[in-house]
Amino acid sequence: MNPALSLMSATSELLACMEKEAALIRAYNPAGLEEMQQQKEVFAMSYKAWVDNLKNKTDHAIDPKLERELMEATAKCGAAVENNMRALKAMRNINERVLQSLICAIEENRTNISAYRQNGTTKRTRNPAQVTGI
Repeated sequence: MNPALSLMSATSELLACMEKEAALIRAYNPAGLEEMQQQKEVFAMSYKAWVDNLKNKTDHAIDPKLERELMEATAKCGAAVENNMRALKAMRNINERVLQSLICAIEENRTNISAYRQNGTTKRTRNPAQVTGI
């Protein structure tokens, strides 16, 4: 099989996988994300293998049209990687904010509880700021 055509195929598969991954990230659908990342790893290894294969074939000339297509596809892959990194960073920031909000709510709730009553309910104390009028 022509290594350049194989590389083009591997590049297209990797690009499609990264675009699907970005869609899952944006949809905040972590359930399908792990499988997609495993597929991406397989496609990335295939892509690397074909790049290495093509680098080692000095006697194999690449059709100029196919070379342009490969360059464009490689540029699209680079853009997809950057896009995925931004989406992952945004997802991480959202998760951190949600966790921080939960921690604040738990801590706030803990400071307002002073004891449990005999019936198992909590006895809330007044907020010190309310008592002093601050």
